[in-house]
Amino acid sequence: RFALAALVLSPFLPRLDRSLVRPALLCGVADCVGYIAQSVALVDTPAAKVAFLGALTVIWVLALDGFFNGRDLRPQQAPQAWLAASLTLLGVAFLELGPHPGAVLATGVHVGDMWAAVQALGFGTSFWIVERMMGASTGTERSRGGERAGGGSGEPAASGGG
Repeated sequence: RFALAALVLSPFLPRLDRSLVRPALLCGVADCVGYIAQSVALVDTPAAKVAFLGALTVIWVLALDGFFNGRDLRPQQAPQAWLAASLTLLGVAFLELGPHPGAVLATGVHVGDMWAAVQALGFGTSFWIVERMMGASTGTERSRGGERAGGGSGEPAASGGG
C-alpha cells in the first residue's frame, strides 16, 4: 500500500516546496519506525495492550513540543494539555483494555511491550513533524511562547499530535 501511495503521489513531487523535503523524509522515517515497531510488538503482545501503549504518542508529542519549542508544560502552566493527555490515555484504556484492564496488563512485560512504546515514539515524532511542516508552509509556526505566529488571534496553540 505504501508503494501504491508513493506511485500515485509521485507526480506532485516537482511541486513540493523544497524546504519541506528534509522534514518530509524525516517524517517518513519516523512513520516507518512506528509501523515496524507496531508489527514486531504484535508478535507477542495482545493487540489491546499494543494499542494502549501506542496511545503514549500523546505524551511523546507533548515532550517534543516542550523540548524543541520551549513551551512550559508544567501542569501548573499547561493544565489543559495534561488534562487532554490524561483523558486520551483513560479513554484508550476503556476502549482497548475493556472492563478488566488488570487482566490485560497483568500478562507481564514482554519484548513486544518495548516495541509498542517505540511505536508511540515513531508515530508521535511523525505527528509532531507534520504539525511543524504545516505551520511552516502556512506561516503559523509556533513561536517560543507556544502561540501561533501570524495567527493574529493571540490564542495559545493547541498541543499538537494526531
